[in-house]
Amino acid sequence: MRTVLKGLLATGVILAFIGTTHAFDLTLSGGRPGGLWAALGQAIDTAVRKDNPSSGVAYVSSSSGFANAAILDRGNAHLAIAHDAELARARQGKPPFDAPIESLRAIAYLYTWSPVQILVRKEFAETYNLRSVVDLATERAPARIGLNAPGNVSTILAEEMLGAIGATPESIARWGGRLEFGVIAEQARKLAEGELDVVIDSAFLRYQPIEEAVETIPVTLLDMDALVVETMMESLGTQPFIIPAGTYPGQEEDIQTVALGAVLVASSSLPDSVAYAVAKAIFENHELLAGVHPAMSPLSPSIMASQKALEFHPGARRYLEEVGLLAGT
Repeated sequence: MRTVLKGLLATGVILAFIGTTHAFDLTLSGGRPGGLWAALGQAIDTAVRKDNPSSGVAYVSSSSGFANAAILDRGNAHLAIAHDAELARARQGKPPFDAPIESLRAIAYLYTWSPVQILVRKEFAETYNLRSVVDLATERAPARIGLNAPGNVSTILAEEMLGAIGATPESIARWGGRLEFGVIAEQARKLAEGELDVVIDSAFLRYQPIEEAVETIPVTLLDMDALVVETMMESLGTQPFIIPAGTYPGQEEDIQTVALGAVLVASSSLPDSVAYAVAKAIFENHELLAGVHPAMSPLSPSIMASQKALEFHPGARRYLEEVGLLAGT
């Protein structure tokens, strides 16, 4: 894949492309170098080149899906990856956005299975009779709660979930607890070493830091009450998710929660013919995306077409209608 300097985006230059389906050069804004989104960007480029040998998709890194929504809206990239919850806040104009963004269109879901996982030290859960996240509030548990970094979409999701049950930072403090922020690997370590009672984050099942923590100490996974699931779906566009029994040691029951998904997004200004070509390439070569990491193996065309975070780009919609992947077609 061709290297594109990060500074190009910082200049605010609007990137140009050849507007035909025979040759086009696109820029895709993703996440940090070496991460899953970077691997997906490479696979998208490979899929596009397989169908359109004279075309390509150059990957550039950014800080988050929030940043990517703004980058697309400014015209500084043609494609981007963002979480469905990030896109919901972009549409609504909620922080970190100053106003609603209306220029974003979906090409496909890339995955839908990064669930919110609420891990509690088993001893603490038993002391305060915690089975559901709602119990944190009803029992007024003095929980030391570890979240991801401030502004991270997983943190925003956790804060909204806690707010929905009445566990605001102020009420948690009154109960004798507190919120702590940091990278998930450090939070999982603190849970294992007894420095935190609860860790909440969105990550693939058996994500290594989480798995290491639950293999070190007995941990209880809290269920997300059905009403909380519904609230999160309505406010952030997340999807219901079940963590199957036996996923972690000592987990004897299914756990209901919600999950983040990642969406390949285009600017509404991308020509329909180009969006059609990109959609066709990634749907018909979806195994390239599914092969970038073991956690991506469930990916299928039906999952990719299931997104409801945004209106589909007209070019992508035309392809999906042609192959019968949209409901009612």
